[in-house]
Amino acid sequence: MSNKSLFGSILVGIGVIWLLDSFNVIDAPSFGQWFPIILISFGVWRLVFSQFKALTEGVIWIGSGMTIGLLQLEIINVRQILRAFWPIIIILIGLLVLSSANKKNNID
Repeated sequence: MSNKSLFGSILVGIGVIWLLDSFNVIDAPSFGQWFPIILISFGVWRLVFSQFKALTEGVIWIGSGMTIGLLQLEIINVRQILRAFWPIIIILIGLLVLSSANKKNNID
């Protein structure tokens, strides 16, 4: 199964679950509850199927999903996120530099 087929199948499955929920056939969690899981899954999918070449993109998706999930669970709050914003940006820039350095070394 190709990457696009797998991703498309997952989207169809999620859509069917929410459609059945809207007609009260099943009781599925709301979109807000699933959203962090979807973001994290997409990030992992990007990492695995790009053979970890899309490192920065995957980390951003996973980090976004984790942040939203922790906010929903009230483990962290917006103030803590803002306080951590700059160090996280520096880490992401560092990952981007490392990623581009690895690509350059592989070409040479």
